[in-house]
Amino acid sequence: MGAGQSSSAGNQGAGALQQLETKLRGSGDLSVLERAFECLSLSSDESDKQASIQRAKLEGCFGLAPLAVRDDGRSQISQIMAGVGSAIVGEYFDSKHETFDWNQLLEGYQKCIEATGVEHLKTLFSVYFRASGMALEDPNSRVSKSEKEGEEADIAFISETQLQNFLLMCWVLMCHTRLPTKGNVTERGGILDVSLPNINSLLSAAVSACEMKSKGETSAEQIGRETVFSISEISSWILSTIPALTECLVRYVRAQLIRLPDLSKVYFHEKQNKTTTSQSAESEEAERSSDDKEEPGISKKDALLLHSGTAWAVGLSLKDYSAAEILFRASCGIVEGADVELPTLLYRSSLHGRGLNRFWTCVDGYRAPVIVLISAQTQEESSPGAVFVIGTLVSSGFENKESSYGASGCCLYSVEPLFCPFRTSGKEKYYVYSHKHTPGAVYRAQPAIEGIGLGGSYGKERVWLDKDFATLTVRHHAVDKTYHPGGLVPGQGFSPVSARMLEIEIWGLGGEKAEQDQAKFLKRENLFSEQRRKIDLAAFGNWENSPEKMMMDMMSDPNAGRRQER
Repeated sequence: MGAGQSSSAGNQGAGALQQLETKLRGSGDLSVLERAFECLSLSSDESDKQASIQRAKLEGCFGLAPLAVRDDGRSQISQIMAGVGSAIVGEYFDSKHETFDWNQLLEGYQKCIEATGVEHLKTLFSVYFRASGMALEDPNSRVSKSEKEGEEADIAFISETQLQNFLLMCWVLMCHTRLPTKGNVTERGGILDVSLPNINSLLSAAVSACEMKSKGETSAEQIGRETVFSISEISSWILSTIPALTECLVRYVRAQLIRLPDLSKVYFHEKQNKTTTSQSAESEEAERSSDDKEEPGISKKDALLLHSGTAWAVGLSLKDYSAAEILFRASCGIVEGADVELPTLLYRSSLHGRGLNRFWTCVDGYRAPVIVLISAQTQEESSPGAVFVIGTLVSSGFENKESSYGASGCCLYSVEPLFCPFRTSGKEKYYVYSHKHTPGAVYRAQPAIEGIGLGGSYGKERVWLDKDFATLTVRHHAVDKTYHPGGLVPGQGFSPVSARMLEIEIWGLGGEKAEQDQAKFLKRENLFSEQRRKIDLAAFGNWENSPEKMMMDMMSDPNAGRRQER
């Protein structure tokens, strides 16, 4: 009877495994897992499903080598990175087993990909607390000490410092997902340094949102010297503001398994890598410093409004994956050995000159998503000299029209000091307005207004930039039904805010194809302009028979008799 029960249980297990393999084969992931199992297992035969994977190898597979961050000491991200591989294995597979078979690999991967956005976010927080051993010791984290024994912890609160480290860990996972499989670093098994982004506006927005919701509630508490916030409130803010953050872990796990055969020597020779790293640290540092000197754009990059932190925040808020991917690449700054597309600087007022004419010369014909960033300084008596940055995403580029245009993919942004997207509401369709007078338009009785407007209505736009690019006007969200309500300027009241424009940048997110299409468009327009400038001198050769001479003669003496030619 016992043998019969054991045989029945074995058949049920084999049936469940076969169902899982069929499901993964339909999604195309089974072949990826088979190649990964071959690389990780003790056996070199892909068909040998009885082999096992050592825990150290699986942790090395999900480790963050060869990525290293240039940390200034303000965060503990370097220590957290060292524990990410172990945390992922403990979360998706098992925290106690030292070896894993084929069935356990499939079950762990299925657990990773079948979760929803909220579950992904919960797992992401759990991975962070597993990876940061100091967090489990910190009373501000409010984590149960049973986490050390592998049991599920009751994570209820997170401090502001831990939230910063959590966001930086997500950024590192995103960067590692886009690490090229070929290049100098991969070939020699060295390290690749990346600079941490400035996420102050993103962190301040999360803290501000939780503090507003915590009035009269218990979502934020003061413990010791630092305020801690409810994980549920932070999760709600992430899902509403930067929902793409929930996908960074599952994309990282899948990317690691896909490129495992190409990067196997980087992950599986950890001791050798450490030796190589220590021996070649000085030479690699010299190479990195020489690269920094050779690249003139690095010193200029910090002054750009679209820095790595802004690019990452805007990318996390986008629904357009292709545009978001370009921003993610720009945020990471990893281009070695990879043919990647980065944002294109179409226009910058300090570089190309101010005014609508200069602006239109640079952006005309670009039919792809563009991100606009405007830095301005308030001129109000209540807050003199306050500098802020706002932005917008125009889903299909700028057009010279006398009416509004755009689509639901457009979005308004408060970028600094607090990052917040204001997406379309669906009530109105006054997305974007941009107009420059064409020849002859000034002679109309009521010519259209020149300038750039966002939201609101004609003449009462929520955001208005005049034709000289000198003054930026931001009205209260009550005049706008196109975009969701909210303050674009800190401390904004019902009165319009008039600010002095400091800088404006237009970045194209359409990649190489959009640039080529714009080049063709400008070439065609220049050809038409040259044709209109040319004068056909042959038409003026016979003056005696020209209509101009006849009109001149009639005007000089209209009563003069003329012989009618028959």
